[in-house]
Amino acid sequence: MIIRHILRGILVIIFVGGGINHFINSDFYFKIMPQFLPYPVLINYASGALEIIGGVGLLISGFRKSASYLLILLLILFLIVHIDHVVKGGVISNETTLPQAAVWFRLLFQGVLIYWVYWVGKK
Repeated sequence: MIIRHILRGILVIIFVGGGINHFINSDFYFKIMPQFLPYPVLINYASGALEIIGGVGLLISGFRKSASYLLILLLILFLIVHIDHVVKGGVISNETTLPQAAVWFRLLFQGVLIYWVYWVGKK
């Protein structure tokens, strides 16, 4: 199905690009990470590497299902960050505050991403 291939390709770009960004722009991730999380450097680089692995895995039919489960787990773990931003009233770092609607949208969009990853990982 061509739609599934297109949507898979979009996810590959999102996750591989996002994963690379964890290495290139790590200060951004350190700033938005909740203070209560231990080992922010490890969390940042590990999540970036896992995003890259999961994104590439979506391209390989034999790894697609496992890659989708890995990415779903990451998206569930990322809920910690999104919930923290909602609880803090849109404050995502010392320098940046987003409107409440934006942080709620980001939180709720995680559900869309989780289903999207699941759907493209089925075949």
